[in-house]
Amino acid sequence: MDAAAEESSDPALLFTPKKSLELSHDAEISSQLSTTSPTVPPQRAFFICPPHIDDEKKKLYKPAGASSLKIDPELLLDEVIGRYREHNVTYYYARYQGGLAHKKFKHLVDEYNRKDAAGQLEPFDPSARYIHPLSRMKLTVSINNRRGTTKILSSRSIKPGPESEIISDSEENYTNVDDLSGDDESDFEGEDNLLLRRTSGRLSVKRKQALPFSPKKTRSARVFAIDSDLETGTSEQNATVIPTRRSARDSRRIRKELIDLDSDIDTDGADLSYDDDDTYSSRQHYTKIKSKKPMRKRASRPAYGNLRSVVDLDYDSHSDEEIAVLWKHRDICEKCHQPPAHKLLQKLSKRARRRSKKRKTEDEFEESGDEEERLISLGGWVRCLKCPVVAHWKCLASTQRDEILKAARDKDCIAWQRNQGDNEDFSSQHAPTKRSGLDPDQTTEFICGACMKGGSCMFCMEVALEAEAVQKEKTDSAIQHDGPTEDSPQPSTSQDATELRWSAKRPLFRCLTCKRLAHYEHLPPPSHLSSGDSIADIAQHYTQSWLCADCASYTFGVDKIIAWRPYPSTAVEPAHSRDEPPNYKSSLPREYLVKWIDRSFRRVQWVPHMWLLSTHPAKLKNFLMGGSKVELLATSDVTQQEKEEPGSSELDQKSRRSNAQKDTLLLPRDPLADAEHRIPLAWKTIDRLLDVLLWRTQRHHSKRKQQKKGKGKQSSTSVDSADDSEDELDEDIREEREIAYDRGEQPSDDLLETVSEWETRTGRTFSEKNIGQVAWSFIKWEDLGYDEASWDSPPRPSDPTYPAFESALRRYVYSRTVIVMRHPKSYCEKFDNRTKDQYRTRHALKDAGALDIGQDQRLQLMPFQVDGFNWLCNNWWNLQPCILADEMGLGKTVQVATFLGYVTAKFKAFPALVVVPNSTITNWVREFERWAPNLRVVPFYGEAKAREIIKKYELYHGTKSNDETGAKFHVLISTYETLLNQKDFTPVFKNQPRWEVSDS
Repeated sequence: MDAAAEESSDPALLFTPKKSLELSHDAEISSQLSTTSPTVPPQRAFFICPPHIDDEKKKLYKPAGASSLKIDPELLLDEVIGRYREHNVTYYYARYQGGLAHKKFKHLVDEYNRKDAAGQLEPFDPSARYIHPLSRMKLTVSINNRRGTTKILSSRSIKPGPESEIISDSEENYTNVDDLSGDDESDFEGEDNLLLRRTSGRLSVKRKQALPFSPKKTRSARVFAIDSDLETGTSEQNATVIPTRRSARDSRRIRKELIDLDSDIDTDGADLSYDDDDTYSSRQHYTKIKSKKPMRKRASRPAYGNLRSVVDLDYDSHSDEEIAVLWKHRDICEKCHQPPAHKLLQKLSKRARRRSKKRKTEDEFEESGDEEERLISLGGWVRCLKCPVVAHWKCLASTQRDEILKAARDKDCIAWQRNQGDNEDFSSQHAPTKRSGLDPDQTTEFICGACMKGGSCMFCMEVALEAEAVQKEKTDSAIQHDGPTEDSPQPSTSQDATELRWSAKRPLFRCLTCKRLAHYEHLPPPSHLSSGDSIADIAQHYTQSWLCADCASYTFGVDKIIAWRPYPSTAVEPAHSRDEPPNYKSSLPREYLVKWIDRSFRRVQWVPHMWLLSTHPAKLKNFLMGGSKVELLATSDVTQQEKEEPGSSELDQKSRRSNAQKDTLLLPRDPLADAEHRIPLAWKTIDRLLDVLLWRTQRHHSKRKQQKKGKGKQSSTSVDSADDSEDELDEDIREEREIAYDRGEQPSDDLLETVSEWETRTGRTFSEKNIGQVAWSFIKWEDLGYDEASWDSPPRPSDPTYPAFESALRRYVYSRTVIVMRHPKSYCEKFDNRTKDQYRTRHALKDAGALDIGQDQRLQLMPFQVDGFNWLCNNWWNLQPCILADEMGLGKTVQVATFLGYVTAKFKAFPALVVVPNSTITNWVREFERWAPNLRVVPFYGEAKAREIIKKYELYHGTKSNDETGAKFHVLISTYETLLNQKDFTPVFKNQPRWEVSDS
């Protein structure tokens, strides 16, 4: 190996032969260059030497002619069936053995040209199915905000060039026709989504801290469209380019137009027949269409067609300063939730003037122009005559737009005829034509789809608006006309008079979310107003957010739908089959009992159907289809509370609640008017207090707020006394406390403090004697998992679940005193070097009544259980693993619970780890509470949210010293699945320095 190869860093050069760099084939020139040029170092040319195969191995391979890899394609081609020109290249399509056609060039061209000249060629489509997928032509349409481009290419197309003559016919890249079909489809996007998030009109004055796992407000969430109350058809804004099935209404409309067209055109006896797909064709056997009955033309609505400038809205005849709010309409469109188009154009022009000094690029000019065109296309501002609903002209349905334009044309014709008078030059050619639409600076009135359906006041339950069908029936009964003809207009009726009266009558209030109607005089006054305030003051409050009192109070997300009942109780639903659920999009006279996300079953509420449809349509649909998934009691919990003995112990009451839970039924689809009283009492009873916040008697102001009071002013922090009674509280503080107890609303931060803050401020230790100061608690409820834990206020002393709250607070206070020490190695060695069998001689339990580990004295072990108890204790003393094998029902759980309670109390041997099946973990916790109540037992199981709550609140203290592990439990009960979870194994199980007892 030479030195050059050794110095090289390329390992390939080590096996490359030397080769000089040849500068020229002429020897003389080479010699001249060698004398004049500096010495060029020799370079190596890299090459691959193929392996040598001997003759015997060559006989094993087929000859090249016999190989299937070499086939003359011309011998397999049948004929050329068509041609196609792409860019500057002409492609000929040849059929391959009668199969799919491939794209070929210069094959069988003469024969094809001969047939083409003779006119013997069949129709040819380069994008048809009989063309090979890789040779099939594809139409690609690209659309962006400014322009659109169209490309027609195939998978085997090449870029045009002067040397492009041959197209490769390789099929190696062909995979599947179905995979390639996705490339033929283009995704089309309509106009920008105009639906914006509705902002809350409620002013938040009091600051509230977001506590962990606390419920989240959802006031600013998007409100889903409900069948669009504005339209009875499909508006252009919602039109989509994706082909969908036509509705029956469109089918009837198209069929009617075709029939009208057929009646005016002579088809020489060839009638047209129509199929279900709204298509028609001439057939051999024609069906004659029956002649239509003469019908009178319906006159336009008298209140329609008054087109005027939007400036006239400021000079409305109803604009009285005191009661103008009663005629007020909304400021945003019902459909797209945007302001009027003329205001949007004004804002756009202001931005354009501010940016006029800056130099714009071509793209910025195009974008501003596109935005202006989009805003102009929204059209004018249309207001409802009977409610505060408003909409852009483009957001209306096409049928509503046509009706308004027809009424406007009728009014124009009447005015034009009046102006003509006896003019001899009167000619119909100069008659006014139908308008094309409503400009952004114009406004008019209409009747929205919700008002056409009618409705009742949500408070007085009286009919506020009659439905369009009811008005039509009254109109038809009032008409007395002998022979109406097709050309005779419909005379003015009571319906027209009603609409004229409504044009002068103030509109009703309609909620933005639930779409329900209400009289302004029946709206409940808000909390900051008194019942004696005027209707205008009450209306001023509701027109700020356009939400009714119910929708304004629903600030949380829906977790479960529990039951339903008719609302009002005398309401009659539309007829439908019992086996078939009602249409969830209909305005059903119902209300539903719902449980809120991260809220307890104590705070369930009845909500109206339309609100649930607007905010949670998927949950509503699933409920109507499959019924409730929440099991309720067969009888009311009021009956259950009457059966409980007032003097019974907490253990007996808890056992009764557990047994009552078994008497449940799956909620049927039938209505349950008292469903809130059928919720199991255990779900509303406190099991554990995970965290506690206490009341302040005075509002606490932070230092930052105190510094804003001004220079030279000294403010002192309020120090409230723990002994202050509620009689000395301010009125607003007392009112906020009542709201927290009654409605479960979280108090403001300046009225709350943690237990550690209270102890630091008062210098005392928190105990169960301070139960009256508990304001807000994080609660785990009985018979529910940790994932159902929620923040809530404690029950009042008169509540039947108050004893459970007292017991839970006692255990919470006790959990703050449980400390697991980190023992040194010397202590552990001394503790483990116990004298063998010394337990039998010195510590054995002889009488079951002598066992006292905090349990009720009525609970005593059986004699055979005492033997099992001593056997477990002796094996633990001798460090001997053991298995307690006994038949079911003989109390193995009780023996283990008493064993752990005994060694913990007498020998300070804790913590202990108990691993049990997931189905029995709740029973283990219950038996520990009965037989070893002094033990701090924590179950660790459930889904991810439940485990996170347990790790945050149940396992560890907030602070710890160096000689403490930080754990605050004696016994940890877990499941096999949780123990094998790698995410929780190290922080929960492995980081514990020492487990004194391990049981499974």
